[in-house]
Amino acid sequence: MNILKKYSLCFSFLGLMSMVTSAQNSAKEITQSVLTYFKNQQFNKVYNMQDATMKRYMDADRLDMTWNGLIENYDSLQHINETVVNQKDSFSITETKIDFVKKSFLFKLTINNNGELSGMYFLNTKLKYTPPEYINTLNFIEIKFAVPTKNISSEGILSLPKGKLNVPLVIIVGGSGGTDKDGTLGPNKPYNDLAWALAAQGIAVYRYDKRTANPENLKGIKNPNDFFLYQEYVEDVKNIVAHYSEDKRINPKQIFVAGHSQGGFMLPYFVKVCPKIKGVISLAGNYGNVIDLMAYQFEYLKQFLPDSASKQAYDVMIKKAGYMKQNISSTQINKDSMIPGLTMAYVKDMMANGPEKLHVVLHKKPALFIQGERDYQVPMREFELWKKAMQKSCCATFISYPKLNHLLMEGEGISKPAEYNKPNNVPEYVANEIAKWIKQQSK
Repeated sequence: MNILKKYSLCFSFLGLMSMVTSAQNSAKEITQSVLTYFKNQQFNKVYNMQDATMKRYMDADRLDMTWNGLIENYDSLQHINETVVNQKDSFSITETKIDFVKKSFLFKLTINNNGELSGMYFLNTKLKYTPPEYINTLNFIEIKFAVPTKNISSEGILSLPKGKLNVPLVIIVGGSGGTDKDGTLGPNKPYNDLAWALAAQGIAVYRYDKRTANPENLKGIKNPNDFFLYQEYVEDVKNIVAHYSEDKRINPKQIFVAGHSQGGFMLPYFVKVCPKIKGVISLAGNYGNVIDLMAYQFEYLKQFLPDSASKQAYDVMIKKAGYMKQNISSTQINKDSMIPGLTMAYVKDMMANGPEKLHVVLHKKPALFIQGERDYQVPMREFELWKKAMQKSCCATFISYPKLNHLLMEGEGISKPAEYNKPNNVPEYVANEIAKWIKQQSK
């Protein structure tokens, strides 16, 4: 090798390593700053470090609620451990173990190349996911397949029964926010539970990361008012249905869509755009508008807070929900008075394309509605609204379970957010009911 070329490559490598080290150090400093601001209750400073998309979802009040909710449940922050940095595409991913008196969390940040926060998570450190014991994993295989939408990077997995062709397919669509393919919350993965349980019974399942789970997918959205249900949900479902309609392993006349939470809210819209869908399954899907639902959730959660100061942040969010509802038709909007993560354009789109407007398209489709009676995120009143709307349906089935929460997992007594941190699984009887219903539609 030419001596100059050799040293040129050497210096290039050293330069690259220097850039990587610099980026890692910068990411560590940003992470430490964020945690210091949290510890000092300086939530506006954390807010100002976020990118435009994050600012839509997390204002200072919600950051306050998140942090002080941890303190109220797990006592004060005791120790911040060393930060580990990994690179993914143009993002730095940092992980820092933080120790409260009663519990430790893995604090995870996604930092873009401008040094802004593009993602923030408090993850359980010790509790790991355990699949349900009732599933025979020898009955199916899993195949990775990305969502077939151009310029969108969202991972997906097909759970396919072994040795079978022309099988029914269920597409699981997640709830609001950056929901991953497994519906991960703490140590629990309800979509994984359902996918494996159904695949073990001869039904293929495709589950995928919503495009909002990957910050890279949102970089092209310059104006939040240009982000609607079609981009968040419908385009990907449309392309997934089209892809598997051409897959010889799948029966194209037996494709079902199962929507969890807001994914259930979207079911009429999916059928409107993809009329060849055989049927739909609502898993704790809401019927009413998001503003009323969020106001209810904040009011519900207030009862678990120990003092009036802690409740104040929730009162602010309830007031913002009221403001948005009262001003939904107004052209002059105070952005500071809106719930973070919601624009008026998005809410109007939801109201125009939600069940209240579109439920009639489900009346000629098989539809299964499953609801947990302990669900505080989508309460039983939403289930009753679906029942009323579907009175003229040809074939709607409604089943509620007394012990289930919003993750379709069992618990006792009044449902609290803390129970999501306990390892659990979707019960076998829920998976069996869904499998039985699908096989009935496939006859």
